[in-house]
Amino acid sequence: MENAEQNTKEGAPQKEDAAKEEGAQKEEGAPKEEGAPKEEGAPKEEGAPKKEDAPEKEAASKEGAEKKAEEEVEGEDKGKKKPVIDCPKPEPKKTLKELQKESERREKEREEKRKEKEKVEKEKEEKEQEEREKERKRRRERDKKRKERREKMKAKESAGKEEPPSKEAADKKKPVKQEAVDKKEAVDKKEAVDKKEAVDKKEAVDKKEAVDKKEAKEAVDKKEAVDKKEAVDKKEAVDKQKPVKKEAVDGQKPGKQEPSKKEKKKKGKKKKIVKKEPPPDYRRLDWTFYPTLCEIYNWMDVIVEKCSKVVTKFEIGRSHEGRLIRGLKISFKTGNKAIFIESNIHAREWITSSAATCIVMELLFSKDPDVRRIAAGIDWYIVPVFNVDGFVFSREKERLWRKSRRPLKEQKTPGSPECIGVDLNRNFNHQWGVIKNEPCTDQYGGSKAESEPEVKQLAQFIDTIPQDTLKIYIALHAAGQAVITPWAYTKKEQPKDHKQLMQVAEAFVEAVYPRFRTRYVCGPAAEILNAGEFCGTSTDWAYGVKNIPISLGIELPGKGRYKPFELPTESILRVSIELLDGLVGMIKAVGKLGFIEKIPEPPKKEIKPKYERPKKAPKKKEGEAEEKPKPKWVTH
Repeated sequence: MENAEQNTKEGAPQKEDAAKEEGAQKEEGAPKEEGAPKEEGAPKEEGAPKKEDAPEKEAASKEGAEKKAEEEVEGEDKGKKKPVIDCPKPEPKKTLKELQKESERREKEREEKRKEKEKVEKEKEEKEQEEREKERKRRRERDKKRKERREKMKAKESAGKEEPPSKEAADKKKPVKQEAVDKKEAVDKKEAVDKKEAVDKKEAVDKKEAVDKKEAKEAVDKKEAVDKKEAVDKKEAVDKQKPVKKEAVDGQKPGKQEPSKKEKKKKGKKKKIVKKEPPPDYRRLDWTFYPTLCEIYNWMDVIVEKCSKVVTKFEIGRSHEGRLIRGLKISFKTGNKAIFIESNIHAREWITSSAATCIVMELLFSKDPDVRRIAAGIDWYIVPVFNVDGFVFSREKERLWRKSRRPLKEQKTPGSPECIGVDLNRNFNHQWGVIKNEPCTDQYGGSKAESEPEVKQLAQFIDTIPQDTLKIYIALHAAGQAVITPWAYTKKEQPKDHKQLMQVAEAFVEAVYPRFRTRYVCGPAAEILNAGEFCGTSTDWAYGVKNIPISLGIELPGKGRYKPFELPTESILRVSIELLDGLVGMIKAVGKLGFIEKIPEPPKKEIKPKYERPKKAPKKKEGEAEEKPKPKWVTH
């Protein structure tokens, strides 16, 4: 009995703890509904179950099963190693000594190459000179022979024209030299005939020898083939006669087996030398092209290194595929209120990340007094690329990809191809699930609020910013050319600060227009966007959950109706400078409302012309007498 009592006493607190944990899980997992009536003072009856309790119990059991499945999936994810994808680092900067050594080495290499080139050219010239000399000798010999032939021909022609003298006279007149020439010609003819005969004989002998060699080789090959066949036959006969070896019994070690052909090939193969890839050559950002993720991150590292007193980098976390989500904080003085800008939450909206990097550059290096004042009057948290996985996929494979890259397990049709990705701007924990979309659509908001690691980590990072400092939240999008305010999930209600939000949005629109005459529109997201009502957006979440008073979405301009997201590179700077103008006007309006320190106006300078034109004398009317100038010495 005592043991039973002790067990019951010990079990009671355990049950209470379990009940608390289940209650906490339900509170965390269930989305909050605004305006839900609370039941106060409801009487509890023991033993008498209510009729309404049955469907509630069924719903609770379903929720419990779903939570268990989610916990199992989370447990599996925890067991697996998370992937990590980092950008390769560029080649580190070299010191002065290293640069000097490298320049000396290059000079030596150039000198060696120059010497080798000179040597090769010299050898080439010598060969050409030798060839020329040989050619000259050949020509001389040829000309000499031609000359001799001509002389012989002339002598024959002259001899033919004269009357043939008698034989006795010819013999008497025949000089001794002519006899020698005739003898020489006869000898030469005989030698030529002998040489020709010798050559013919030699060719015949060579042909005969070649035929004999060929026949001998064929005979040898036939003999070798016969020998091989006989050896193979003998071996097969011996193998058949040999008894089969018994396998090792009771722990006896069998004989060593000969290695197979594959093993011999593996042993014979040499290890391949893996060549190290050269360090990447990242382009310098000049806003004439759309940079890659690694180029943006490399540029951020350079900015942090050059402006370390003002700029610090921060990390929100890692994406599903293991890429870092990075940002920059710009702070010129302590005690400022803060603004948070997230861009490229939709992968295909490349202009947003380019514009965000341009804003960073202008805040740090612009000489415009208005820009200098807003840069120093508020702290800036800027995330150039939030949807890093989708952005990389959009750049490398599918240009118009919108969502993240996590494969979905909750699709209904198992036979269909796997659906991938969640719209991160529908996954925030504000009115999530009010409007639902199918898993394979572009606006699918996930299985639950903050189901995606990117969104969950962003919410955690916002909590790390000191309380009551973050006053403005901006989400950059494309290509609606509009400034949108909460709410996006309904047209029936407006937020309590709707007038102030519209005042700030109108200030942005007015500040954008003067430079390039670009007209933006402004209003609640559900009313002015073609998408209609949609829920789980970052701006609604920032305003409704995190209580950030000014929360706006800025839709940057696009290319047109048919290709809105493929803005040409020539428009990057124009759109970025317009955005900066709008932010200047917007932050001044927020300062006037009192949410942040008021941004002072720059002193207005009077612009005087360098040269003043002399004033023309008034024209005289007819009949008026000319006034004579008074002398200086006359006094009155």
